[in-house]
Amino acid sequence: MLKLAILISKYLYIGYISLFLIFSWGYVLEERGLSNSRVRYSMHQFNLILVFNITTYIIMYLSGMRSGIGSLGFIVTLSIIMVIFKLLSKKIFEGSCPILWNSILFLINLGVIIICRIDYVLGLKQLMFAMLGLIVALMMPMILKVVPKIEILGLIYLVVMLGLVLLPFFYKESQGGSLNWSYITIFNRRITFQPSELAKIVYIFFLSSLFRKQNSKFKIGLATITSATLVIILVIQKDLGTALIYFMTYITLLYVGTGNITLSGLAIVLASIGSFVAYKGFPHVAVRIDSWKNPLSDPFGGGYQVLQSLFSMGTYGYLGSGLGQGYPEIVPVVESDFIYSAIGEEFGGIFAILLIVIYILIFYRIANIALRSNKKFNSLVVVGIGSLLYVQTILIIGGVMGILPLTGVTLPLISAGGSSLIITIIMISIVQWIQRNNMIEKKLEIEEAKKHREYIIEHRNRGLFEKDIKAYKDVVSEESEE
Repeated sequence: MLKLAILISKYLYIGYISLFLIFSWGYVLEERGLSNSRVRYSMHQFNLILVFNITTYIIMYLSGMRSGIGSLGFIVTLSIIMVIFKLLSKKIFEGSCPILWNSILFLINLGVIIICRIDYVLGLKQLMFAMLGLIVALMMPMILKVVPKIEILGLIYLVVMLGLVLLPFFYKESQGGSLNWSYITIFNRRITFQPSELAKIVYIFFLSSLFRKQNSKFKIGLATITSATLVIILVIQKDLGTALIYFMTYITLLYVGTGNITLSGLAIVLASIGSFVAYKGFPHVAVRIDSWKNPLSDPFGGGYQVLQSLFSMGTYGYLGSGLGQGYPEIVPVVESDFIYSAIGEEFGGIFAILLIVIYILIFYRIANIALRSNKKFNSLVVVGIGSLLYVQTILIIGGVMGILPLTGVTLPLISAGGSSLIITIIMISIVQWIQRNNMIEKKLEIEEAKKHREYIIEHRNRGLFEKDIKAYKDVVSEESEE
């Protein structure tokens, strides 16, 4: 019975994610027309998330897991959080992109499930972090409305950003060999977090405020020096992945903000030289590169993680082992850095490939929102967020599959980690806030155009009516004279 249920679930999961993408495509096609069926596509998408949870509960319960993900209370709580957020976001972010929200919720939901399957306690923490992130996301429109003129606070962003990345040097909390963790104490309880994650938002706002108007050598120089300083600090803290993410975000915004491809090319050349220097000067950088080039050269050391990840994803093929039937725990740090290998192992290669397509869908919708923004600052913010998430996704999936060197970043919205999850949700909410403003402005433009058209028609009709009255008066006066 259990084997049959697991076999059926393999096909069901692939069917769920396939339908999710099909409904997304249907929404995009209908978006160009006047049909209301796109609302139906959006609801079908969200319903798939709930059906996904029901299937997961049944499989894990039959597998003998009566607690954790096999607990009815856990899966019901997860589903209720999704439903409440869906209803509130529709009200608070009226006019935002429902496909983007659904995609985000699908990834968060999948992340909580796979983490809970690996470690129940860690799964509960991830669920709480997700709930906290979604609550903050719902508050973002109010927060951004209170802050006046966010586009002119460039110097404040600079000070806050540098303060955040330097914080671990004063309040250090080392984890996983990296020195980019810090802590705060609340009610005698120590809470650790990554300041560089929070600094991502401030960094994007900083660059966007610099490039929002006519660019000068001073602005470009300030952006370049600041970005180089951040990268050097992060390399010293052994946070190579985040350093690369910051640099690629800088390159993207430099090109989009200035339109100068020569400057972007020069920055890439200088970064390549800096990477070579880092490879020769920092041992931890050399270890990552050497392990990537030939993981078999040190199978029980630097290459161990990559090799175990490749074995994990390749063992059970396209359909996977079935949820709860694999051995993802063998891969070190599987709940964060290598969560994609756990998904590939238990959900299968087809599911893992389609998961990448969902990320592509997210980036497409973000790019679409950026193109619709009337304000350059808003457009740059959206581009910065999109490029940051895009680079982060490429780095982690490429590292897990052995295509790129390991960087230690998390898979957005799925990997375990409160700082990363909450900040990513907040960034998406900022994108949706800008989309909401775009729709409000568009609606106002349509109303103004409609009023203008009605005014012209009314004025024209009134003019014709007045001519008729004048002609009638002339006829009457002529008859009276006769």
